[in-house]
Amino acid sequence: MQGLLRGLESVEQFDQLPFNLGPHAVLGGQLDVPEQVNDPLSWVTKFILPQRPLAADDMRESALPSPRRDSVGQLFFQTWRVEQFVERRFKGEKLGLEDEYAGSITHAVLGSGELMLMEPVLGLRSDVWSQLEDISKSFLAWEKLLERKRARRKPRFVAFMFSSPRATVREAKSFLGVAEAEVIDVEVPTERDRFVSDIRRIGLTNPIHAHLRS
Repeated sequence: MQGLLRGLESVEQFDQLPFNLGPHAVLGGQLDVPEQVNDPLSWVTKFILPQRPLAADDMRESALPSPRRDSVGQLFFQTWRVEQFVERRFKGEKLGLEDEYAGSITHAVLGSGELMLMEPVLGLRSDVWSQLEDISKSFLAWEKLLERKRARRKPRFVAFMFSSPRATVREAKSFLGVAEAEVIDVEVPTERDRFVSDIRRIGLTNPIHAHLRS
């Protein structure tokens, strides 16, 4: 790994890697930084690149910190200016739905007749399948809770994926289909735009956001 990193230090363009890196390093697909991000370098450093140890000379093997799913999700909503419609760590208290077994949902949008429950998925992390398993269990628990409580709002379960290979997205759609959840690849403009539009549309139906209606 150290040899690969040293070899990458001299690379100026990433359309093709130098042959001296051998077969151990491959290029993934090109990913675009969201156009609303004001500081792309800081955004990539914080949310995409591995984080350096606190001490530069600390060479002990240790797990590097990964970005938190909720933080990446919140940054996405802020980037696309819909954060005012999104509740973080939703437990259902406002709707009388709190349940110790269902736990909390990372992000939620409350409309007058719809309830969108959302979980971000970080596709480049090594624990992506663990993320999907936890999300599936959470969605299924909330589906049963909403049925039991006869919730008035129509639920919608959404997993939105960041920096995910296409094969992973396809497999996630199949896996989360059991929980009747949508899977949205936010790197695909049409999917991302529809997702953002739905958040805004549902959020604006909530009376507390009446002042935001044009």
